[in-house]
Amino acid sequence: MPIARRLRLSFHSFVLPALVLLTLGGCTAMSGPLSSHDGGGVHYLDTGAQPGATDNALVFVHGWASDHTVWRDQLEAMRTRGWRILAIDLPGHGDSEPVDGAHSMDVYADGIAAMMDDAGVKRAVLIGHSNGTPTIRQFYRRYPDRTIALVGVDGALSSVIDPAQMREFAQRFGDPGGREFAVSMLEQMVPETWTDADRELVMSMIDNATDEAMVGGIMAAGEDAIWELDPIEVPVLLLNAESPYWTGAYIEEVRSFVPDLEVHEFEGVTHFLMFDRPEGFNSKLTWFIKRRGLLDE
Repeated sequence: MPIARRLRLSFHSFVLPALVLLTLGGCTAMSGPLSSHDGGGVHYLDTGAQPGATDNALVFVHGWASDHTVWRDQLEAMRTRGWRILAIDLPGHGDSEPVDGAHSMDVYADGIAAMMDDAGVKRAVLIGHSNGTPTIRQFYRRYPDRTIALVGVDGALSSVIDPAQMREFAQRFGDPGGREFAVSMLEQMVPETWTDADRELVMSMIDNATDEAMVGGIMAAGEDAIWELDPIEVPVLLLNAESPYWTGAYIEEVRSFVPDLEVHEFEGVTHFLMFDRPEGFNSKLTWFIKRRGLLDE
């Protein structure tokens, strides 16, 4: 019964109220179509559970000032594998409600857990882009028993920028002209070779992001505790673009606390490598899941 819905929750009390579900069509051998409906709270897409399927899923987590649409080229491809798919708009982002209080990685991680609870998903392979990488890493800290594996997409697992500098940088987005600064920064990441549709999709995410999400997302990543090098004891795959940040020394530091680490670097791509090389990206992700037997098909 493929469904997608939003849930209303308090991030302080973490209480889930009764929900109204939208039922769409019958089940097939594959996971159902990703769909959503209006509501309050945390918004997510869901293919719905299939008969005989496990209660595990593939969870996509977007990055800074973004939303679930950044995974456009992955959701359909992964759905056809027969895997349960969830794609979240993090608290305060996309169609989700504003955060009640300060943005933090704990708030984001708890939003993912609430989504999984609502969807009836016990454990997940989590894929996080950019700022979504430390987000899913924090989810693992808080919910290790619910984490099957982590996939970081051009995002950091150990600090490559001084957290204090990140907090200072975040304030620029709250100042007058901050939104224009964010747009110009994103425009530099979007190459002229992209189609108009791709460019408009990425730029629309900045247009839709609130000032609180832009400032709060970076402030969340500026928490010192986020960058502690405590062990990650599940399989981890890093899919990165060429970058001065992902040095040999960085990879070795990550290996020091991630014993089961795989790394693949894509050449000639932007920070949005899943847009630039969707087939290659999806192939690497699928290979990792299938070779490790992380999700049933």
